Amino acid sequence: MTESLDATDWSILAELQRDGRIPLTELGRRVNLSASATTERVKRLETTGVITGYRAGVDLVKAGFAVLAVVRLKYPGSRHQPRLQPDAALPRTPGASAGVPVRIAPRGRGSE
Repeated sequence: MTESLDATDWSILAELQRDGRIPLTELGRRVNLSASATTERVKRLETTGVITGYRAGVDLVKAGFAVLAVVRLKYPGSRHQPRLQPDAALPRTPGASAGVPVRIAPRGRGSE
């Protein structure tokens, strides 16, 4: 079921998408509502499922993780076996299509 959102609801959503940690008093100031009215609106948006959560974006390079991609290659037949061996360290996903899991990672750490 879709919710009926007015311009103020959309303004609240836009502000929360820019900064999910904004204090409700500041959010209310930005959307021209009192803190209590803003709190009620945000709670309604959460309760009805319009707002599904608040998340942190993480910069993996700054957190010390190199970029890693897992690619599944699938060739017709079995002629690829002599050229490419599966990475046994990668877990097999139940129900996934057959193929050869290959680990691809940069040589340096981060953007080196």
